[in-house]
Amino acid sequence: MPRPGVFRAVRDLWREFRNYGQPELERLKQEAIELQKNLKELQAARAQSAALQEQVTILHLQKSVQAIEELESTMKLREAAMAQAVNMAAAKVSSDMVSRSQEEAMAHADKVLEGIDLRRYLQEGAPLEDCIKDPSLLKHLQKPAAESGDVQGPGDESSHVSSGSSKPG
Repeated sequence: MPRPGVFRAVRDLWREFRNYGQPELERLKQEAIELQKNLKELQAARAQSAALQEQVTILHLQKSVQAIEELESTMKLREAAMAQAVNMAAAKVSSDMVSRSQEEAMAHADKVLEGIDLRRYLQEGAPLEDCIKDPSLLKHLQKPAAESGDVQGPGDESSHVSSGSSKPG
């Protein structure tokens, strides 16, 4: 018969064999659970970080768009101001040119009228060429007369001034 101590030793050996590595396995299971928990926390933190980064990027883009819109608005205002300034300058230049042209025309007309004895031309009905005091003015007046035809006095319809050249035919 076997001894009771041997059975006990075999039973203890069997228990040892069956439970061999059990504490290590329990420790590894705990570590796996802890690592899974850490992984989930890390994934949540990454997702939160990505969402936060996306929000920051969106805010930066919104600020950039707003800055661009403000810049475009400023540029439009400047363009409008420049267009208005150019229009005002053009109007002033045009006005100055018209007034200068009028002044020059008036000065030229005064010079022409000073060179003509209007009293004699209007009252006596003398031919225009006889009333002109300045010979250079006579040449000036004969050019248009040669181009347009005859020049008549106000009271004398028969008096004609011609340039001396024949009309182009």
